Amino acid sequence: MDTSVAPPKKKILIVDDDESMVKAMIRFLRLDGRFDIDYAYDGIQAGEKFIQQQPDLVILDLRMPRVNGFQLCKAIKNDNLAKGVKVLIVSGVIDYEHPENIARLQADGILAKPFDNQQLKRKIDELLKPSGSTAK
Repeated sequence: MDTSVAPPKKKILIVDDDESMVKAMIRFLRLDGRFDIDYAYDGIQAGEKFIQQQPDLVILDLRMPRVNGFQLCKAIKNDNLAKGVKVLIVSGVIDYEHPENIARLQADGILAKPFDNQQLKRKIDELLKPSGSTAK
């Protein structure tokens, strides 16, 4: 009899004002079965859920109402209580011609929209792999 305990699920908070994008990511990630997923449609709601959920990863769009992704990413990265939380930017407005703008975000990963599910999965796996892991 196998008495091993499954590792705890990683918590992911998806923040995007595009409801269809959020629903598509949730459907795909729930199929994987390794994640507890929550979502927010704007930066204010995301900040509240971030405090409640304490996610391992925030998947974050840059352009949103109220508090945008730039502001939210900066707040997460400057919060001592959020050390270790990974931020994956997903956006259709990424400016690769000005890398200093990307670097200023301090995000752990960037994925340009549109992307496919396998690109998203690879990026999440890369960001959430255990530290010290040499698995690729």
